[in-house]
Amino acid sequence: MPGPFPSDDPDDLADHTHRIRFRVLYYHGQGQGYKPAVGARVHGSMGRSRFTYTVPEDGRLSISCPPRGKKWRGRVHLPNTPFVDGKTNFVRYWAFPRAFCGKSYSYLLIGSRVKYLPWRYLHLSAIKIISHFGHSRGRVHWKVDWNAKSSYYYSWAWFNKIVLNKRGYDRPWIVAHEYTHALHDKGMGGRWKVRNCSPHYLDSISSYTCAFSEGLADYGGVIGSGGDYRRYFEKFDNAEPGVKGKIEGHVAALFMDLIDDEDEEGDKTSLYSRYVIDVFKTCRVNVSRWKDRNDVSDFVWCLERSPNKALHKLHFPGINPPRRVSEQATEPSDWDRAKIRSTWLHNLKR
Repeated sequence: MPGPFPSDDPDDLADHTHRIRFRVLYYHGQGQGYKPAVGARVHGSMGRSRFTYTVPEDGRLSISCPPRGKKWRGRVHLPNTPFVDGKTNFVRYWAFPRAFCGKSYSYLLIGSRVKYLPWRYLHLSAIKIISHFGHSRGRVHWKVDWNAKSSYYYSWAWFNKIVLNKRGYDRPWIVAHEYTHALHDKGMGGRWKVRNCSPHYLDSISSYTCAFSEGLADYGGVIGSGGDYRRYFEKFDNAEPGVKGKIEGHVAALFMDLIDDEDEEGDKTSLYSRYVIDVFKTCRVNVSRWKDRNDVSDFVWCLERSPNKALHKLHFPGINPPRRVSEQATEPSDWDRAKIRSTWLHNLKR
């Protein structure tokens, strides 16, 4: 919706004779209406005069009145941030003539929610996830594909991108989930090939490789969204029979219980998130040769710092136990193998 539109908001009734007042908004959704497009950049010009404003929390801005016969012209875009690509033409064009000066209301510049929401959610989730995980990556590319069946992250050579579909672009948990894949790929040791992963579901069997990758991203979705699905994973108890290490919900619950301070039966650990993620990033195992971790059994043996063949055979059937493991994390002072084992068995025991 191009602007400007007048607003009769009661907060706009004070008279500013020598200013043009305006707000930059987007439509947040049914029942919530229009919200300030915080962080968007407003560019304006009039002859040789130029300005660039960043939209504040209340969305309200003002500019000086132009001379007679002149007008301010400009556009609004979403800038690059340290974590995510911006988008141009959030508002393609606006113009404020002198006749707009001194009105008892603000004019409204309204941009697309399909551009704003994923840009904003990616930026905010990246801040939360990077702070929690202790690792970062370069700015991520993204787009919204209305025809995609699901949201996903893909990467080849030097190029990588998050693709959000029409059911995912405005959901903070999905946006944060996909950002976690991007961070895993370029900031946490790189991703691995997965099997039986399209489609995949929180509570269904996929494969060891799929469940480990997606379980981490599910946990990142909780962190990046500010808590969506937290209680779901804290109390996760899947009824489908089978190996729990092949079910991503159990893997996400393992990350949750290793790190959180929930006082529940079997959850004996409250480890630093940076330590747990450092183990995830640097874990390597020697089966017939040394290789990077790619399933949850590798991860738990790196956490324990040595494999247990009997427990491996019981809880991780179908994959050989490693002979040795290696990781480069710094163990906290309260590191305790028995407590770590209690926690992973609580989530992965067959």
